[in-house]
Amino acid sequence: MVKYCFGSKDALITALVERIAASFVDEIEKLDRRDASPSEKLHIHVAEIVRNYVRYPYINRLLSSQLQESGTQGAAGLSRIFALPAREWYGRLLAQGRKSGEFRAVDPTLFFFTVIGLAEFFFTATPLLRGFGIQEIDQSLLDRYIAHVTEIVLRGVQAGPAPQVAAPRRRRAQ
Repeated sequence: MVKYCFGSKDALITALVERIAASFVDEIEKLDRRDASPSEKLHIHVAEIVRNYVRYPYINRLLSSQLQESGTQGAAGLSRIFALPAREWYGRLLAQGRKSGEFRAVDPTLFFFTVIGLAEFFFTATPLLRGFGIQEIDQSLLDRYIAHVTEIVLRGVQAGPAPQVAAPRRRRAQ
């Protein structure tokens, strides 16, 4: 059936990834139409990104393997169906937030990797949680992580003076 319907196992996996990525883009488009402030939309979006890793626990491995095994053409396909639409939405949302005075100037491409990376690593590195005495991600831990990530993201884009942080000193090579 797999060969008949999809041509190969790889084509089946590609179709699955494309279907899930398309649903993510649909969620972004629905959120974009909501009557809410840029901060509210961003809060909802970040929480949903984290929840999507619970909803689709296999998506991390599928995306990684697709990016590694499919080469430039496969990466371009994933970019076209998910990464570029998400980045374009971030660009619009960040511009709206800047116009309303809620957000500072933020690069939407780097922001895409920041949000996805914050959500993704927690689930990629779940074996590390065992080292902290955490055996599973229960609802309480998930809720705490969502609150943590949304606060970090929202505070990171807030308008206002940036905190002064001293640049690290470079160590001289010996």
